Amino acid sequence: MSDSGTFKVNPIHDAQQRALAAEAICQDILTGARNQLYLNMRFLDSALAALPFVGEMGIHPVGTDGNVLYYQPEELMELFKKGTEKVNRVYLHSLLHCLFGHLWIRKERDEQYWNLACDIAVEYVIDGLQLRAVHVPKTMLRREYYRKLKEAGGTVTAQKVYRELCLEHPQTMRFEQLVREFRVDDHSHWEEESQKNPNMPQPQKQRWDDIRDRMQTEIETFSKEAAD
Repeated sequence: MSDSGTFKVNPIHDAQQRALAAEAICQDILTGARNQLYLNMRFLDSALAALPFVGEMGIHPVGTDGNVLYYQPEELMELFKKGTEKVNRVYLHSLLHCLFGHLWIRKERDEQYWNLACDIAVEYVIDGLQLRAVHVPKTMLRREYYRKLKEAGGTVTAQKVYRELCLEHPQTMRFEQLVREFRVDDHSHWEEESQKNPNMPQPQKQRWDDIRDRMQTEIETFSKEAAD
């Protein structure tokens, strides 16, 4: 209290309180997204439980290392204002990167092309789900690129998209246009040690391989029960 009898505001304490409040809000936002994804895709149960939420100022707006889901509080809250579908989608996007092993299998591929290829492949899968919880209207650019991938034939995977990018070798303007269209999460925490030491064990990759195997079993069981 000052000499005049009024309380002085401690700016450090005030900033800490606001940061704690933002953390609580973001935890609620991501928990809500996890619940919505679970209600729509129950076979993702193990995968959804595998990524606790951790705030980090350097992430834009979320990203993962296969161990936790990082988020930037202010950016996540801004995304939430645009609609719950946006948050659900970015959560699922990062989750699918883990399930498909994108974090650990770049090998000698060009990093920029690989990051874009992974984003396009994941967005292709999400757009194909036709779920209201993650629905975002497709732009003309997106529709055209999907049509191009379908015409190339085969399953749309990150490896396939990467090959298409290498064949096209897009000019800078075209490449940046594709990045703006398909980039959703932050890849800065993707595993780099596996690139330097490819023969070393990758425990996180094995963990997600196991989750994917369990998920496949659950999908097959669910399909059989539905058919019966």
